[in-house]
Parts: sequence; structure tokens; C-alpha cells
Amino acid sequence: MLTMYHGDDAAASLAAFDERVAAAKKAGAMVIGVDGKKLTVEELNTALAQQDFFVEQKLVAVKNLLSRPKSKVREALVAQLLAFDEGDVVAWEGKKITLATAKTLVGARLQVFNQTDKIWSLVAQLAPDNNNAHFVETYEECVAQAKAKNPNSEPAVYIVATLLWQVQQLLDVKADNFRGAPFAANRMKAQASKFSLQQLYQLQTRLVDFDAAAKSGRLRMAGSEELLLSLISAI
Repeated sequence: MLTMYHGDDAAASLAAFDERVAAAKKAGAMVIGVDGKKLTVEELNTALAQQDFFVEQKLVAVKNLLSRPKSKVREALVAQLLAFDEGDVVAWEGKKITLATAKTLVGARLQVFNQTDKIWSLVAQLAPDNNNAHFVETYEECVAQAKAKNPNSEPAVYIVATLLWQVQQLLDVKADNFRGAPFAANRMKAQASKFSLQQLYQLQTRLVDFDAAAKSGRLRMAGSEELLLSLISAI
């Protein structure tokens, strides 16, 4: 079966695609990677015909096949992948495919990754030292999005609650007590490895103190500004 990973959130779809490929390799499957932008019918035939008598499973991994212009060649390549029955096929597109294109992928499993709230991008970027332009930009986008959703609420209260949840998840990973899905565990482990246990406890304490100050009216400046200053300070 062909599984297509795509959507507005290219980073998330690529992460899922890469995880599927990594899992296949770990399981001992023969993984065949092809560049969809440059692929020819003959090259795909050769790739699909590859055999390894010591390996039963086969996974064909294709990137950006549908990003090339519509043509008879592209149609032939898609048809070959849909018809392939000697293993699994995973494909990734760097953008969301159109509904018309999706309808042509009869029998394929479509995994769509749409843009989510900016808060999830923010928690994913959390690190021991957040003093960088990318983190600040994401934080500002998160504040703007929170204000648009709830004009009468202080965005910092919502943001700090979510960050506290994330820090607890990272502490659970450090303690080998994480109970989430396997793909989430892998992502959490990668982020947790950036922190020492002491740094995570320090960040948790800082967030708890901020939350208490915000709710008791003891902040020195606007909540979102003070929270950002706290977050970009090295732990």
C-alpha cells in the first residue's frame, strides 16, 4: 500500500515520514529511497525489482514525486507505486496536495498534517537557552494567536500552563516514566537530551513562580513580555 505524507505542516509530515522509514530499517526491512523529482520510469522499475533473499520486507521511500509538473511520466510513476504489491511504499510531499490530486491516488492512505496552534511549535523549540531569533519569533506569533482567540485573556497564563505541561513530559522522559505514543516518546527524548535534570527542575520552578506572580498581580510588566524575558534567559 502507498502511504502519502503531506500537509501545510511540512516539518511534521516529514518527521512522520522519516520515523516510518527509520522503523522499517530497525525492523530489518530493505529500504529503497528514490528522488521523485528526478525519477524515471526505468529507474523506478529497477528500484522496485531489487531483491534481497535474506530480507522478507521491502519499503520504497519517495520524496516530492507530485511536486514535478503533471505529465504522462508522472502518471506512470504514480500508477507503478499504487500497483506495487511486493512491499510498502511511503511518499512525502513538501506541501499539501490538492483535492483533485488526492482523488487520483485510489487505494492510497493519505496522512495529512495541517498547521496547528503556534503553542505546539513553541514547546517543541524549548531548550536550555532560548535566546535566539527563531524562538522569539515563534513566541510572538503564539502571543498574537492567543490574543486573537481570547482578546480578554492574558496570553502568558495560557502559554505558561502549556510550557509547564511540556516540562513535566520531559521530566517523565528523564525518569523513564513517559506513557505517550512511541513517536511522541522519540521526539520527547530528543528534546529532553538537551537538558540536564537540574535544568528542567530550574525551568519548572521558574514557570511555577511566574504563574503565581501573574495570578496574584505581582508582575513588573506585561505578562507576555515578562514571560519572554524569563524564557530567553539561560537556565
